[in-house]
Amino acid sequence: MPHDERPTELDVSVWQRLESAAGRQLQKPKWAARVRQLARSQRRITDHLLAATERLEGYIAFHSASTEPEPPEGVRVLRSYFRHLQAHLPHLKLQPDFSILIYVGQASPQEMRRTLSSVGMQVYPPTDVCLAVPESLPERTAQVIADFASAHPGLLQTVTVAGSADAASGFNECLALAQGTWFTVLNPGDVLFPNALAEFAKRINEEHHATHSLPPALFSDVRVEGDTPADRYATFLSGWSWFTAVGNSASSKLVVFQSASSNRCGDFREGFDGAEVQDLLLRVADHSELLPVHLPISVGQLARSSESAPFTAASLEQAQQGLVQAAQDSCSRRGLPATAKSYGVGGKVRLQFVLPEQLPLISIVIPTKNGLNLLTTCINSVLQRSSYPNFEVVLVDNGTTDPTVWAEYERLQASDSRIRVYSDPGYFNFARLINTGVQEAAGDFVVMLNNDVEVLTPDWLEQMLMFAQFPDVGAVGAKLLYPSGAVQHGGVVGAGPHIAAHSGLGAPGNREHFFVDCVHEAIAVTGAALMISKEVFLSLGQLDEDFVPNAYGDIDICLELRRRQRAVVYTPWAVLIHHESATRRQNVELSEIVYMRRKWGAELLDDPYLNVKLRRDGHYVPDPILQNPEPSAGLLEYWLQAGSFEADHEWG
Repeated sequence: MPHDERPTELDVSVWQRLESAAGRQLQKPKWAARVRQLARSQRRITDHLLAATERLEGYIAFHSASTEPEPPEGVRVLRSYFRHLQAHLPHLKLQPDFSILIYVGQASPQEMRRTLSSVGMQVYPPTDVCLAVPESLPERTAQVIADFASAHPGLLQTVTVAGSADAASGFNECLALAQGTWFTVLNPGDVLFPNALAEFAKRINEEHHATHSLPPALFSDVRVEGDTPADRYATFLSGWSWFTAVGNSASSKLVVFQSASSNRCGDFREGFDGAEVQDLLLRVADHSELLPVHLPISVGQLARSSESAPFTAASLEQAQQGLVQAAQDSCSRRGLPATAKSYGVGGKVRLQFVLPEQLPLISIVIPTKNGLNLLTTCINSVLQRSSYPNFEVVLVDNGTTDPTVWAEYERLQASDSRIRVYSDPGYFNFARLINTGVQEAAGDFVVMLNNDVEVLTPDWLEQMLMFAQFPDVGAVGAKLLYPSGAVQHGGVVGAGPHIAAHSGLGAPGNREHFFVDCVHEAIAVTGAALMISKEVFLSLGQLDEDFVPNAYGDIDICLELRRRQRAVVYTPWAVLIHHESATRRQNVELSEIVYMRRKWGAELLDDPYLNVKLRRDGHYVPDPILQNPEPSAGLLEYWLQAGSFEADHEWG
């Protein structure tokens, strides 16, 4: 510091006296406790502000494709990685052959130039590029194709199709020419990052090394480029799950199919304009014993401009109809009677599965103690709002001392034969209370329900039973909201050493939110509102009363279900309000955390339904620590114009 700002001897003396006085005060227990409380409050406020800032930055990154140029170091890292792939890929055991299919249609010269330029930049080149070209092609577009063919001899194959031919016919004509053992489909205007095919080749080798088999298809994350900033976003997909995939369009991912798998289930089907890839992906998955594999790397940028022929309003409406039909057909192939309809934005499809003619009895098991107002709200909402006609309520009392609650028990049982009360007055052990209730339950299905929830959607039981009825489904969870309307639970994600986190925690409940608003598979769902077959529950040995009695019994049983090849499904169509832990004080649960780490550490660390690029806290924001091999939109555009990622650039 400057000489005149150095502390004088007087300043030091004053500071020492202040320190001494403060030290004497802090030796008094009352003062020390106050200071500690203030410090903790300040720390909590700071942590909340920091977390909110990080979530905001992550939200912006999640929903936008940056056009800012990378700094020189970022460009250097990308180029170095691409060069590494060029040197490394030839040493891998498998050398997959990729064919790229493009239906040219009414593509503009600019769209074709961008797409073909990105193909020419691949560090792992395709075997061939197959174009379905209409009979009358604009001269400038034809010139772009001719220039590419001249620059890449032997790579391009073309077939002429009638001007009235749809995309499926064009893709099938391309398939007849394709030489690759794998193929992918691009729309004019779509661009591949230089590492796209290389990443797929690596992933195929990894899968073969681990399983000694080849997946029927692979799909990757992408960036989507639309007309407005709201239409520009990045996708962070989960691992394969039919329950997730059937309700969400393949138009926001890049799919690579194994040619042999495609041949077994037929070519692209006509009548699915704009939904051809989704239809084929579902058919391939339905006909294969192996599952499609997720590549959690963004390897391309998909154009979704309303000025482009495939994405006009009329075309998108037609595509939505195709998505609905593809979902309906997939349900039929799997023997799951259902009706499908579109909802929301982005190609979402809602399935309503047919329930059994003879509706099974559902037992709602509610552990409770005191808390008359909460219990009354819960019970009244169940009895008065539930539209399902065949259920019972099993209350398990854990030592209530409030006589008004016991009086309410008597009134409820006297007024409604569906309600039964059992007493379990021992120490609080949530797992034991649930197990007691299930043992007393008469239903074929059981719902674990907290006494601090309130039913919002009348058909909540029907919506959960739609999935719980299937033999390959183990547990079904509901969407829970805070009293404020914010999301409290949209499924559970694995949080590694922190065990688990609720999806979408704190997100506005009245706004569409990634994953929270669609049916999806998860590693677990909360036991605050969980449906499970009683037979399956008992076959698992019930909840673990010894090692996870209070905090993580629901996570433990869901992970056990998954280990036994039973899916855990979350549905947003069963909605309840949750006053979380309103009747239970905070507890020390470190021993349960240690136990869960030892038992399920690998599963909690590697959640297949949470994209590896996202933070493990359920907020669905990118992890800032991870380095992604993804060029910004600005840098990508420069490379496309130059025709090479090696082109000199002012940023690097």
